[in-house]
Amino acid sequence: MSFNQPSPDSANDAWDHLYQTCSPMTREYLRGCPIPNAYHTIFIDGMNFSFHHYVSLKSVHSILKPFAMYIHGYSFPTENLLFQKAVKAFNLTLVPARKAEKAFHIDLQTDEQSDVLRLEINALYGGIYSDLDVFWLKSMTHEEPSLLRGQYEMVLAPRFNKTNHRTSLTNVILVNKRCARFIQDWYKFYTLLADAPRKDFPTVLPQTMWQSLASENSTASDLVHVEVERLQQPDVTLKQFIHTPKGIKSWKWGKSIACNLFYDKYQKNHTFDDIKVVNNPIGRMARYILWGDKTKAFDMNKDYFL
Repeated sequence: MSFNQPSPDSANDAWDHLYQTCSPMTREYLRGCPIPNAYHTIFIDGMNFSFHHYVSLKSVHSILKPFAMYIHGYSFPTENLLFQKAVKAFNLTLVPARKAEKAFHIDLQTDEQSDVLRLEINALYGGIYSDLDVFWLKSMTHEEPSLLRGQYEMVLAPRFNKTNHRTSLTNVILVNKRCARFIQDWYKFYTLLADAPRKDFPTVLPQTMWQSLASENSTASDLVHVEVERLQQPDVTLKQFIHTPKGIKSWKWGKSIACNLFYDKYQKNHTFDDIKVVNNPIGRMARYILWGDKTKAFDMNKDYFL
């Protein structure tokens, strides 16, 4: 198999691998395991590797400090100089992934393929998954209470609507033990993809699953935890607090472990030179990640100008 070609695994192969790996894992075994501090992300076929992707990986390397960083995919941009720099600087491991054109027997649309792949990958390996437009601002290991200590099999981030009520969860950040039961069940529901609104599977489906487990004194409370305040806030309805100077003073950033940039809605491309003077939250976070003193916590009130 060529390095830059998809692995030959079929959808049935992917499910068989997951089943064979995870079926021996009992609840008692999982209860004694921490969440591994390993990082995973996906590089989609045809995706351009950009400056904010580099900063995202830098935030993982310098702040999360995982024992390994894996990029799953194919058609890696090996001719891109910035990508070459990232591979060398962060010791990235490139892992060939299957072309996920099907989940079980169901044909997948292009925008659904990464949704399925991330579930397969994090179910099999465990660890921390995030998209390449997430900036990490605090360590998952040292932040108290630590989300990696193993109290929960899986940790997810919420999405909010304009009335500030939880309407769905997100698959932009996945934090879980290997073979966590919640992520396995989420994946299995893709057998019903033809019979339900497809857009709900990455977000509304896990919300519905979580609500069914979240009753008071539930014996399943260790399956999943939703980290409301510290992961992926501000949400997409408040993206102006990330994209404009307004957010510097209008949002309390002190608790944020990770921030989803919603970069497709930002529509600005930066470089190592111009980011030095960009005075919005993205600019301040990027400067802290690239050049700031990581022995001190990120402070949005500081401009981090060089």
